[in-house]
Amino acid sequence: MPPRLSIFDILHRGVVYSLIGISGWSIYVGVSGHRARKAALMEKAKEACHFVPLSQRG
Repeated sequence: MPPRLSIFDILHRGVVYSLIGISGWSIYVGVSGHRARKAALMEKAKEACHFVPLSQRG
């Protein structure tokens, strides 16, 4: 039978796993937000720099 964990060990593990989860979530949110901002900026740049082929220029 494995030794019993003290209440402090259980609390410590809870804190550590919570911090790991919060860190992972913040990285995920940061990366997805960065991708969304980049996509929005690329779309805005496409609208601002409207390409006109040489054959259609005056």
